[in-house]
Amino acid sequence: MRKFPVLFLLLLIPVGGRGQSYQFFKYGIPEGLCDKFAYTVNQDVDGFLWVGTTEGLCRFDGKEFDQDFAGDSLPASIAFSSLLDSDGRLWFGHENGMISVLQDGSFRLIAPDPGFRSPVRSIREDARGNILALFQQSGVMLLNRAMEARYVTDPFAGRSLNTFLVTPEGHLLVGTSDGLGIYRYDEDLETYIHTGDLSALQYMVVQELVTAPGEHEYWAGTEDEGLFRITGEGFNPDRFAVEKIGEEKGLGYARVSSIVFEGNRRVWISDYGTGIYRVDLGVEGTLGSMLLFDKESGIPNEYINHIFVDEEGNQWFSSQGNGIAVLRDQAFTFRSLWAKDDPFTEVSAVCIRGEDYWFGGTHKLAHFSARTPLEVTYLGVGDGLPMDQVTALYLDDRNDLYIGTLQSGLYIKPDGISRISSLVVSRNSLENSINAIDGNADSLFIATNNGVYTINLESGNRTYLNTATGLPHNKINDILVDSKGRAWIATLTSGLVSINSETQFLIDGKPKLEFVTLAEDDRGVLWAGTYGDGVFSFYNDSMGWYSEANGLKQDYTYAIAADPEGYVWVGHRNGLSRIDPVRKNIRIYGEESGFNTDILNNAVDRTADGKLFMGTTNGIIQYDPNQAREDLVPPRLSLKSVVISDRPYDPSRPIKLKYGKYRVRIDFVGINLSNPDRVTYQYRLDGYEADWSDVTTVSSAYYGRVEDGNYTFMLRACDGNGNCTPEPVTLDISVKIPIWKAWWFILSLVLLALATIFIIFKIRERNQKAIQEYLQRQLDERTREVIQQKEEIEIKNRDITDSINYAQRIQASILPSIKKLHQAFSGSFVFYQPRDIVSGDFYWYEKINTNKFIVVCADSTGHGVPGAFMSMIGTTLIKDICLRSGVQTPSEVLSTLDKEVREALNQNVESDGSNDGMDIIVAQIDMSNYKFVVSSAMRPLIIYSGEEQIYVKGNRNSVGGQLDDSRVEKEFTDQEFQLKKGDIIYMFSDGYPDQFGGPLGRKFKMVRLRNLLRDIHDKPMEEQYNYIKSNFFLWKEDMDQVDDVLFMGIKI
Repeated sequence: MRKFPVLFLLLLIPVGGRGQSYQFFKYGIPEGLCDKFAYTVNQDVDGFLWVGTTEGLCRFDGKEFDQDFAGDSLPASIAFSSLLDSDGRLWFGHENGMISVLQDGSFRLIAPDPGFRSPVRSIREDARGNILALFQQSGVMLLNRAMEARYVTDPFAGRSLNTFLVTPEGHLLVGTSDGLGIYRYDEDLETYIHTGDLSALQYMVVQELVTAPGEHEYWAGTEDEGLFRITGEGFNPDRFAVEKIGEEKGLGYARVSSIVFEGNRRVWISDYGTGIYRVDLGVEGTLGSMLLFDKESGIPNEYINHIFVDEEGNQWFSSQGNGIAVLRDQAFTFRSLWAKDDPFTEVSAVCIRGEDYWFGGTHKLAHFSARTPLEVTYLGVGDGLPMDQVTALYLDDRNDLYIGTLQSGLYIKPDGISRISSLVVSRNSLENSINAIDGNADSLFIATNNGVYTINLESGNRTYLNTATGLPHNKINDILVDSKGRAWIATLTSGLVSINSETQFLIDGKPKLEFVTLAEDDRGVLWAGTYGDGVFSFYNDSMGWYSEANGLKQDYTYAIAADPEGYVWVGHRNGLSRIDPVRKNIRIYGEESGFNTDILNNAVDRTADGKLFMGTTNGIIQYDPNQAREDLVPPRLSLKSVVISDRPYDPSRPIKLKYGKYRVRIDFVGINLSNPDRVTYQYRLDGYEADWSDVTTVSSAYYGRVEDGNYTFMLRACDGNGNCTPEPVTLDISVKIPIWKAWWFILSLVLLALATIFIIFKIRERNQKAIQEYLQRQLDERTREVIQQKEEIEIKNRDITDSINYAQRIQASILPSIKKLHQAFSGSFVFYQPRDIVSGDFYWYEKINTNKFIVVCADSTGHGVPGAFMSMIGTTLIKDICLRSGVQTPSEVLSTLDKEVREALNQNVESDGSNDGMDIIVAQIDMSNYKFVVSSAMRPLIIYSGEEQIYVKGNRNSVGGQLDDSRVEKEFTDQEFQLKKGDIIYMFSDGYPDQFGGPLGRKFKMVRLRNLLRDIHDKPMEEQYNYIKSNFFLWKEDMDQVDDVLFMGIKI
């Protein structure tokens, strides 16, 4: 056993001391800083950090430094001092006696009178808004709001001025190289009057003065006499009390170069050549716990010129020769636990119980007890520990330490005994590989690569559990005994399983997950980290899931713990995730927080007051929630540059462009000095696009084709903790519309168009009127002609109609009377319906001797007047032929009629004679024996003998006209039928079956005619006549009659 002083192991001691390592981020020339000698540091209203160096001013946006500023050219001179005034102007005092002021993104250089110039050591603002600049060898220059300068030199003559401040009453406390003087402001004389020095500081070099949180309290820092508290008001030196402070803390001879109060409970003090002190203040402003940051703690060097706290709470330190550094997070401290020459630097196991802190590494242990805070105890191979890595530690209620190893089984170190002995070593090598140990008052639970075994702490009996006894898997990565005594295992399964109760939490819809680490928070919620699937939480029937998709640093987890604030900490490779279960957000800590090491499996534990200790590959990380601060300041957005078609524009003003097509590039920055790499952006060019861009870390936007219109570029940003800018930054860009899109041009075109339309309308109206008058004259003239012609036509038409009517009377007189049929036969009818006044259809019948009766049914070519001529010719010829003695049969009648028609119409002559003729039926009825002989030219007829319908076809030759072959003679034949009394003969022209009508406007056709006769043949002849007539008109309805109609019926 070895004991060592723990001066270097401060992270384990709850008091101040040396040796802690914090993560300072350093910026020098390699990182872009103008020069390695840095003096003043300040921040402007846009969030940019400004550093005064020997090469002039340098601006920092969290990622990049630059020296290209708008406005007046700045001198390449040291900026010793700076001030952000109440109007948002940032002032700088330079070594060459010049003053520069940044306002609205542009610099203005103020040059005092040449005889007054000397290094500007300090700049302040009084209650009236005046700016006061302290010149080291000259005095004070006052600038009012109108930038009018007044110089005060006499009261300060012969003194070297280092620093000053303005009291609430408007008086000055001035630190000089030989003490601290008080200067009263005389309103009448508008100058300052020296009222005396503070005797307690006589002959001291006072180089820093600040206003303290106490009432009428000021702190003064000296060159080598330490720190003083000054209290008092007015301008009488006798009314001020001076107290030296910090002497008992080692500040008695501190070289104080900078003092910065952080709220009312903490102050930062730079001891030039020693380092930086962080001092917590008591209730009365007394100095409490103090922590020294030196080069070993991470600062650039111990020669710190200036301390500055930005608006996010980060501490910035400017150094002499090593640039600047920032301390962003004081909650984490880093330290290597083992000796510097030890090749095994990892801390692979952590166990904290009460005031005992145990840490395990490769073949070694370290122990610190709050009862002996100045000593750390190391145990190793010589104390019984095997040559193996310690993977798990557990202290039971008797303070016995149980030690799990990577390959050597379980060991024990009883309380009060430094000797370590083997407790359980199995022949199964997997069982000797211990991953975690936990327990309660009665039992110990050991997680191995071959399941779990339990040890009864009273009897020492062991119980083994593995897949054979029901475990889901043998490799148990972690084991946790929760506040209800349930032992949970982390293994390859689809949920959490308790090995000593019936409770389990299953994850629906998930395959088997490899759970690797377990924890329980103060509310009783179980937390389980997995290897590749993030973190799950289980409480009663509810489950939560956190992964990379909703902010987790990595889905691969190695350790998990909960702190008293309710946060859950998850260890990863090179970083941590902090889950806030209440707000459902996650904050991650990576390289930007100083994590360049890996958290080891389950190497985490928590102290009673909430501090977390995490074992890593390079030692210990301690998290102190009392030092943590929440980042609540959203990024400060600024538009850095606007380049439109290769031409730069001022991003602080609206941009107006003439008509054209432009390429637009906008560079911007969201300043978050706490975590600049985690700033994300969204932007939109309103008027060009409707939706915001995807979240990106790229700090520029490009639009390849912007045409005429009004646009607003909108930009918003968020930091890594979800703090977003409340309102987007905007920039108006307008591209002038072309003349043809201007409202006045469009209005002019509309008016011109309306005027043109009006003129055209008027011209057209005039022309239309002239045309209408011309047409009216023509119409009147034509109307007179038409009326005259109409009258002539009416006269002619009346004459023609009278002639046709007379012809109709002639035709009617030629046709035989129907009475002859009624007298000759038992029944008969003739349905005769000319299409026009006169008809081409005709009928004839005559008794030629005592017993024989001739009946003719004919359809001449054409209808109307032409048809009437043919019918008259046919009637005359038939009458003559039938009365000749030489003509005996109907066929002879047709042959003779054909010959005489052709002769009458000159159709037998090679000329242009007509080819007219007729379709005709000639029937002969012998009344003595009812013999019926018929000859037909092109027309069929129908006979009803009893109930039998006989359809008789005619010859295929018409009477009259010529055949195509003139050498062929026409042939007409007779057909004989023996009828009996009551039989009916039907003869008809083609006008009846060819008539269009019916619902579909089609021909009546022969089929319908035969069906019609089939339905009515047994009815009386008079009724048949009426039926045939009415059916014709019903079928025709409103359609035109297509031909003359003749329908004859004779009943024997």
